[in-house]
Amino acid sequence: ELPLHPSQLKHMLKTLLKETETPQPAGVTPVPVCMTGLKVLIAEDNAVNQLVLTSLLKSIGIEATVVDNGAEAVSRVTSALSEWDIIFMDTEMPVMDGITFVKEAKKLDAYKFTPMMMLTTEAADSMKQQGRAAGATGWLVKPFDPPKLLEVTKKVLN
Repeated sequence: ELPLHPSQLKHMLKTLLKETETPQPAGVTPVPVCMTGLKVLIAEDNAVNQLVLTSLLKSIGIEATVVDNGAEAVSRVTSALSEWDIIFMDTEMPVMDGITFVKEAKKLDAYKFTPMMMLTTEAADSMKQQGRAAGATGWLVKPFDPPKLLEVTKKVLN
């Protein structure tokens, strides 16, 4: 269940993004210039969290690709067909956890500087230290706070 009604979320995000909106014809929802066309990968094993995150990102003009675990994410980043602008990675998943994924992805030349945001229900200091050591860019704590998601996404992409 979303923490806010979709219309409230949309209004909040539009207000936060006012300075980056492109002129649109009447009746068309503005899309932030800095977010349009980004290739975003989400590795999250929980279907509700997948839906919430993809919905929040879609509301700011980002279409994301979702995989269920770190091993699938490794497959996506090693594919010659894709190069991701930002990766959101759950810390605890079956098959391969997020920290292991970040370690593997950062070994690849194409992903040494790609922002990788860890998704977690608890941002314990020890977990943050492991993530930083692996090469994670930052953290988002679940449940997702829409303004925080937008702020963090814009910050790591700048």
